[in-house]
Amino acid sequence: MSTRAEARPQILRANSSVVDMIVGVERLYEYGVSIGILPEDRDMSLSLTRMKHRFLSLLLPVSTEVETPLASRSHNDDSSDNS
Repeated sequence: MSTRAEARPQILRANSSVVDMIVGVERLYEYGVSIGILPEDRDMSLSLTRMKHRFLSLLLPVSTEVETPLASRSHNDDSSDNS
């Protein structure tokens, strides 16, 4: 289980970098529209926003409360089997 805990910070860093890249693309797109080299496309803007929100959802902290009761229950079950 420590492997999962060790990998989590790397995932968070990678995802925060991805979000930064998406924000950069959003700004670049808006700039391109403002100077007239890109057409204004609502679908493009919505797609970038959706993508950003999906990656942001991966950055939310994972609750360990869900895993803790299951782990303690299986530990208690093992103890009762040995009695």
